[in-house]
Amino acid sequence: MLYQSIFYEKTNYLAGGGNSTRILVTHYSSRPPWSARELLKTINDLGHIGFYERIQAIDAEIHGDGVVDVSVAGRPVYLDAVIVRGLGYTMSIEQLLKRVGVLETIKIFKGPVINDPVKMILAREKWISLIHLYETGLPVPRTIITENPYTAMRALQKYGRAVFKPPIGSLG
Repeated sequence: MLYQSIFYEKTNYLAGGGNSTRILVTHYSSRPPWSARELLKTINDLGHIGFYERIQAIDAEIHGDGVVDVSVAGRPVYLDAVIVRGLGYTMSIEQLLKRVGVLETIKIFKGPVINDPVKMILAREKWISLIHLYETGLPVPRTIITENPYTAMRALQKYGRAVFKPPIGSLG
């Protein structure tokens, strides 16, 4: 039933107008994940218009006359705010920067973006997070960041044991 309300509301958010707040919930999955479905339900229950689009389907265009448009599949999208639930995991740097660029465009020209994409990226990047924690005086484990396997091997020999982790990720 939630999907029916999402698709029904598409006519409203594509048409614009009305006085309800139009809130886009976005994620990279073809189906909204549980957290996005709960947000959509709450948004709609509160009398606003909540709708879901995949982050990769949202585009932005700057016109020469000072107008900025946001669209999905070439159709203009009228929105008041965006809630970002995920940018995606496996993508090229170009795809990532396009998604961040579209969300930055929305933030500057259309309305607030909840879960700022730049901050989301920084929070997932372990080294930058560690440096910020260290800078504030919090204790952090001895950590080496390297692309060189020989540097990693020398550190292992020097310290005797290590945990190897990818630089980007969450949940562990």
